[in-house]
Amino acid sequence: MESPTKETEVSQKEEKEMTTIAWCGKELAVDSQTTETYTKDYVPKMWDWGRGKFCICGDYADYPIVQSSLNQDEDPVEHSKKSTVIWIDSNCPGKVFYTEQKTTMEQVNPYAWGSGAAFALGAMAAGKTASEAVSIAAKYDIYTGGDISRIKV
Repeated sequence: MESPTKETEVSQKEEKEMTTIAWCGKELAVDSQTTETYTKDYVPKMWDWGRGKFCICGDYADYPIVQSSLNQDEDPVEHSKKSTVIWIDSNCPGKVFYTEQKTTMEQVNPYAWGSGAAFALGAMAAGKTASEAVSIAAKYDIYTGGDISRIKV
């Protein structure tokens, strides 16, 4: 059996959504850690836009493209290339939407996205809030960490 090549390792890493975003039905939360090869850094992953806030799970480079589309009242479905975009719109109180694989949907039930999603979902199933769930995911997922941004919806 051949060992993976450097190109294979890189492409596998690039496909991983290295963050955790959680929606518990009342709160949207996201961590702040970015991971690149052998280093970690901390950046905001929840941003304001004209009518609400949005988060990105996936390629951080999609952020300016998605922000521009939202600010122009465009659906980010055509603009997010490698990412899942999760957003709240002040024109739709209490609702969370996400765009993934060229589809936009409302997320009705508690849900989580990213590399720590399974941990966050388990925590929310046990009664934790979205921010508590992201904090728990950070304990077990090496790609989740740092400060947690949250907003009550």
